[in-house]
Amino acid sequence: MQGRKPIPTAVKELRGNPGHRPLGDREPQPKVGEPPMPSGLSRYAKQAWKRMVPILLDMGVLTVAWVCSLSLTATR
Repeated sequence: MQGRKPIPTAVKELRGNPGHRPLGDREPQPKVGEPPMPSGLSRYAKQAWKRMVPILLDMGVLTVAWVCSLSLTATR
């Protein structure tokens, strides 16, 4: 695909839809909620997971699609 990358609909909504074009409704919308904790995490990674998940849920940014990113962050 050539040209500029499309701006996500959520960003357009936050900006007030400056182009006044119809917003897309075909973007994937993962379920908001706590992803299941992977079974192979170390004790320290589990502690980090349990600290981070409530914070991210309160912010409203955690979805089930974040399981890989969250587990990698917890292990670092």
